[in-house]
Amino acid sequence: MSPLNSALSEMHDIRTERLLLRRPKDSDWKAISVLRTDPEINKYVKRSSAPTQCDALAFISRINNDIDKGTIRYWAITLHDDDVMIGSICLWNFSMAQKTAEVGYDLHSRHQGVGIMSEAISTVLKLGFISYDLESITAYTHKNNARSKILLMKHGFDLTDRKDAANKDNLIYQIRKSNQYR
Repeated sequence: MSPLNSALSEMHDIRTERLLLRRPKDSDWKAISVLRTDPEINKYVKRSSAPTQCDALAFISRINNDIDKGTIRYWAITLHDDDVMIGSICLWNFSMAQKTAEVGYDLHSRHQGVGIMSEAISTVLKLGFISYDLESITAYTHKNNARSKILLMKHGFDLTDRKDAANKDNLIYQIRKSNQYR
């Protein structure tokens, strides 16, 4: 079994200075619904929504099934002192052969601008490069999503010249494993 296959066989909670990144659970359905339907949060994202409890629970079930299969790593972001989900971060679109993955994230509007996503992405990048032994991680973001572009560049991502065939408004950023992750 390759290091990536082995590492993806288990899903663990991750604690950072302020955050707990944990597996999503059914009680997160309200937060999932807000994150996937709020117009401000989804201004730059083309994805399916989850406007009802049933839709949100189906999304959580699908994510947890994909976690169990090792095809995605998806964490609900919570604060240490409050188990309410305020955002999510994931690694997905893994390529075992190329040792790559894609990172995705979202965060409730009232928690933006205080470094929460920076703390989460820093932790997930370390996990991807060290534990999963990835060589590169990509991120897709809308060309007008200034906050996301700043976040990615702050964490060492570079804009690529690749195009997103599914969304012409997306830019593709990439970070390669560096000495800090070896």
